[in-house]
Amino acid sequence: MTSIRAFWGIQLPQAANNKLAGFIRSLQTHLADTNIRWSVPENLHITLQFLKSIDKEDIPSLIFKVGQHVQGISAFPIQLGKIELFPSSHKPHVISLEVRVNQSLISLANRIGEGIVHAGYAIEQRPYRAHLTLGRLRQKEKVLLPQDLMWADRGDIPVEEICLWESRPSHQGSCYLLLHKERLASV
Repeated sequence: MTSIRAFWGIQLPQAANNKLAGFIRSLQTHLADTNIRWSVPENLHITLQFLKSIDKEDIPSLIFKVGQHVQGISAFPIQLGKIELFPSSHKPHVISLEVRVNQSLISLANRIGEGIVHAGYAIEQRPYRAHLTLGRLRQKEKVLLPQDLMWADRGDIPVEEICLWESRPSHQGSCYLLLHKERLASV
C-alpha cells in the first residue's frame, strides 16, 4: 500500500489570492533579511483537518465519509485578521494571517474531523485554530513583525467548497496536488 500526507482545506478565490500575493511581496520587502520560505500564491489555503498519513486506496472511502458529514452545511463567509506568528510568538513556526473566529468554520472543521474518524483515521486532538500561512520559518527563532504592515482588506471571503489535497514535501516547500472538491450547500 502507498501512503500519502493529505489535508482537507479551503481553497481561496483567485481575487483573494491575488491580493494576498501582493501582501506577501510587501512582507518580503520588510522582512528581507530573515530566513523565511514564503508561500506561493497557488498554495495559499486554510487547513481544516490534517491527516499525517493515509493509504491511497482509502481516498474514495475518506471522500465519501467526509461528504456524508458535511452534507447540508451551507456556504458561509470568513474574514482574515491580523498578521501573527503561529502557533505562538514564543515558538513560531509560520508567519500567518489569523482567520477570525467563526462558528460556521469551526463546525465545518469538526464535521470533517468526524468524517475522517468514521473513515478509520485519527485527527489532531487540540482545539481548531484557523490561520492562513504566509511563510514558514526555516529556523524557529523570534521574528519581529513590522507593526505598520497590516492586512487591510476586511472584506468577506466566501467559503463555498472544501478540498482534499495531497501534500508532497520537498526542499523548496510543499507541493499540493488537488484530489477532490466537495461543494457546500447553497445559501
